[in-house]
Amino acid sequence: MAFGMGFGEIEMDLTETGVTLRNLYGWPGWAIEVDIDWSTWSSRTVRDVPPPRTRSNARRPTDDPELVRRIRKAAEAARELPRSSIWVVSLALPTPHKKKTDGVQLRAATIGTMYNYALKLGLSPKRAISEVYDLPLVEAEGERAQPSRKYERWIAQARMTINPETGRPYLQPYNSELHAPRLWPIGRGHPLEPRRARPAFPEPVREGQYAGTS
Repeated sequence: MAFGMGFGEIEMDLTETGVTLRNLYGWPGWAIEVDIDWSTWSSRTVRDVPPPRTRSNARRPTDDPELVRRIRKAAEAARELPRSSIWVVSLALPTPHKKKTDGVQLRAATIGTMYNYALKLGLSPKRAISEVYDLPLVEAEGERAQPSRKYERWIAQARMTINPETGRPYLQPYNSELHAPRLWPIGRGHPLEPRRARPAFPEPVREGQYAGTS
């Protein structure tokens, strides 16, 4: 299976012992092997296999804890595709956490892509992005979940930063008709649920000779 959103394609294969991932962003030629406990579908050992002629003291994907966390989530979510593929797609994109010379541009591209992909899957972008990148999300009974300041800053950057290929921002202004999600993100403790429940029966007719019927 292959997943990609502009920066490249992640290859994911099921093996006898677990899941193998290839083509992670920033790690061309590396293969990541994740052992899976099939009884619980939880990840165990994560190994990285370098391309030929890699120096023994070279930096490795498993040196990055944030990346390893998403690798584990992507492997565990393999049984719940396609809605859980947002974890896999995140591995094909630059991490928004890193500070680089062109960090704002890369972050805007990543967040814009993840936001629109979450909508494509019918997920809440706020919840999906917060979960994928381990950002705090404050839940309060009867109120809308409040995202972190970092999430709000990332969204603002994605809406202000121009994509040189299109001449438009990486993320368009919020539109409730287009951007309202249908489902919550998938994951442990976050089952998919309708965002707006529809009535089980049609509304009764309130006026005219058929008033009181449905």
